[in-house]
Amino acid sequence: MRIALGGLGAGWGGGGGGAGRRRAAERGAGVLAEGVRARLSVEPGGGHDAPWLESGALRNSIGVAVEGDADGARATVGSSDPAAVPQEMGTVHMRARPFLGPTAGEMGEEVARVVGAMVAAGLRGEEVGSGVGDGGNGGGEPGIMQVSATGTDTN
Repeated sequence: MRIALGGLGAGWGGGGGGAGRRRAAERGAGVLAEGVRARLSVEPGGGHDAPWLESGALRNSIGVAVEGDADGARATVGSSDPAAVPQEMGTVHMRARPFLGPTAGEMGEEVARVVGAMVAAGLRGEEVGSGVGDGGNGGGEPGIMQVSATGTDTN
């Protein structure tokens, strides 16, 4: 299960070019990942709009993957935990307790501000600071910021 921020394309000049785009995507995804982890910190017995924190495995599985080159950058926030898709999408036996989609919706403007500030700094020729990430894959349309969710329910 993942949410992708992509398409920070070749339209910006200074501040490190592809490296700056990569860092901007990485930083925005890092902000979103922290929000998702916070949403996954509800103690059992609390509201059930999101999965309860039991072992912490789902929360701890939230990661950031980034890919970028001179033509663009894309960052993905997601989980490798097998419980992620059933929690996000629900099953025939359990209602959905989404955590990625709602967090992305709630934090979209904040993430856009973070990425936008880094893009603006790059356009001014300023050095763009590093973000958070662990490598990964992606792609995207140059010049367009995309948010997409993908996942497969196997039951």
